[in-house]
Amino acid sequence: MITRKIARASFARIVEAYNGQRDAMFRMKHDPIQYRNNPGFHDRHAYSIPTGRRFEYRINSAGFRGAELPDLDKVRAAGGRVVLHVGDSFVFGMNVGEGEPFPSRLNRKLGPAVVNVNGGVIGYNLPQYRDSLRENLPRLRPDMVTLNLYVNDFDRRMLERNPDIWLKDARSWFLELRVKPALRRLLPGLDLLRPHGPINPRESHNEALDAGLPNFALGRAAFQEIVALCRESGAELVVVSHPLILDPGFATDRYQYLRMNEIFRDWAAEAGCRHIDLREEILRSATRPESLVIPDDGHWEGGDHGGHEFVANVLIREVFGIDPPQDPGTPGHEPGSGDRPAASIGPQ
Repeated sequence: MITRKIARASFARIVEAYNGQRDAMFRMKHDPIQYRNNPGFHDRHAYSIPTGRRFEYRINSAGFRGAELPDLDKVRAAGGRVVLHVGDSFVFGMNVGEGEPFPSRLNRKLGPAVVNVNGGVIGYNLPQYRDSLRENLPRLRPDMVTLNLYVNDFDRRMLERNPDIWLKDARSWFLELRVKPALRRLLPGLDLLRPHGPINPRESHNEALDAGLPNFALGRAAFQEIVALCRESGAELVVVSHPLILDPGFATDRYQYLRMNEIFRDWAAEAGCRHIDLREEILRSATRPESLVIPDDGHWEGGDHGGHEFVANVLIREVFGIDPPQDPGTPGHEPGSGDRPAASIGPQ
């Protein structure tokens, strides 16, 4: 019992350390989804350990980043649409302030005709996207879901760190967390004692694809369930691949995640949904890739020339089929204010 309590507290600290918060940013649960954004969280002096930046995070009462959502039934009754953007820290807007993430920018650019919900949660992977959609599709009833994938979405490391997941069937948590690690230190090579095999922290994200490890099967199954969930709810699904720009071979054939982009593209084609490869969009543009991300961090940068602005413009052009309007530049503006005319848009 003591070991269980310590292990759960340790995992909670790992999750909360994602953006330097303690006991506030996330709401912990002992279920497969593990943790959620904490509704009502607001910190004007949030900070990131890697960058030292200070900015504002706001989680609304529905558990999404940004201001409160408008009455979605009224939006639909007026001919508007609801778009749910699912993803990890790249969607949430890690290390950028309020109004900077691309869902917020889409709200300002498109006006009240389209409500863009920021469904990003820092650290989520494919199974968690699926589980969050199970919760959010019935209550939001979106017309469209963008599934924003990143190179680490096959990773199972966070799932394995959650003791309620990987120690679920263990007879003794004390044996798994204390005795077996001590034996591995004394007798190197006993990694088979680990429930899911060894984890190399420097392992390439591509290992799951090349070696056919269970991560790939878990990710593919989760994606197929996401497709089924969206079809059942009547939401159009758009798959968006977010690249690792800081990879040394980003602009060349040596980019190490080309195969992963191809897999996401093939999955989308099999499901009959659109796929947007942001790496290709960047290479086609005259944009310097490094300018789109936070230096020494890799997440999308804010500002009118940063990655969030770039992603918003790509989505407007490729998903909604219109030329991207200029951002009004009022970060506090969120859907429902009704101070601008509705944009006339529709699916391609």
